[in-house]
Amino acid sequence: MESKKIIFIPGWMHTVKFYGDYDGLEIWNQDFDSNVAVTADCIVAYSIGTNFAMLNWQKDSGKKLILVNPLIAKRNPFGWFWCWIKYYFSEGNIPDKNINKIKIFSGLIRAYRILKNDFTEIIKNIPNENLIIIRGRGDNYFCPMSGVPFLMEQCSQLVEVENAGHNWNDELKREVDKLI
Repeated sequence: MESKKIIFIPGWMHTVKFYGDYDGLEIWNQDFDSNVAVTADCIVAYSIGTNFAMLNWQKDSGKKLILVNPLIAKRNPFGWFWCWIKYYFSEGNIPDKNINKIKIFSGLIRAYRILKNDFTEIIKNIPNENLIIIRGRGDNYFCPMSGVPFLMEQCSQLVEVENAGHNWNDELKREVDKLI
């Protein structure tokens, strides 16, 4: 039996290594070409990495997407910044020691370019059978409970993880590993 190629796309200013033993794309690397099509059977993406995955899915549709704590709501940059501030003081950001802190400015620019798209429209174009969403039940800022009804309409499966918020943790990893 041929194994599936699975690619992991990390959240903002984190490396793939931060999440575990996955093959992945280092999209926060300054030299990364965001126009490259991702060749994989399945893409697993976390947080703002889910937005990159959805944009990329349009280039090569047909692959399965597993989105963990996706950022779907349409907000202006100040709205996203306000969500991040509330999240930071609630859950706290877990820094990745593998990331070059000098790249934060370029990471902000890349995040802005990604988030200026309307993902409520993009996700509607992804067939339900190609989409699974994992959501930390305690994610109150980026993938809040108010968005769950919309997400349930869009995917084949919505998994809510009881002991998780927005931050990546062992519970979210376990759910991802079960699905892949």
